Amino acid sequence: MLRRITAYLILVSLVLVSVAPLTTFAATAKKSNNGQAQAHKKLAPEFESGNATGSVRVIIQTKGHPSADQENAISKAGGSKRDAYEALDTMVADVPASSIQSLAARDDIAYISPDRVVKSQGNFTTETTGAAQVQAGTSGSPSLTGKGITIAVLDSGISSSHPDFNGQNGKSRILTSVDYTNSALSG
Repeated sequence: MLRRITAYLILVSLVLVSVAPLTTFAATAKKSNNGQAQAHKKLAPEFESGNATGSVRVIIQTKGHPSADQENAISKAGGSKRDAYEALDTMVADVPASSIQSLAARDDIAYISPDRVVKSQGNFTTETTGAAQVQAGTSGSPSLTGKGITIAVLDSGISSSHPDFNGQNGKSRILTSVDYTNSALSG
């Protein structure tokens, strides 16, 4: 009976010892795949295929203000930082396309997108407000000057001495100013 128990324990031990490396390998593979999946979530669709070549100008959104560590990572990848915008937690850099995946995998990088050309889509606004007519200023068309129009500005604090409130002669176009707070402060 003792022999059977011993044989059974040896068999179970051998099975456990041979299975242990497989679970470690599976955990490592899962962690590796998860890192790639995380990197893909941090890339603009243009970069997800990983087929881009050459140098690419990118906008790198950082977690927190752009840091020297991030600049060093860009340099080590063969790229160069062009500009940093701390207020936006963003950098613009030229990097090799082959390094974009590895940069996106960093914990301190939130998102990477190409530095695309952006065009205004405000056509509807300029036409409906009449701004297009004013900006055109073509001869033979009626002149739109705003003469005879009075505008009220209700604000919690404006600077009445701002140059935008001055006419062509340099004098203020503000007709009156009313303080409803009874405070001595004025804009």
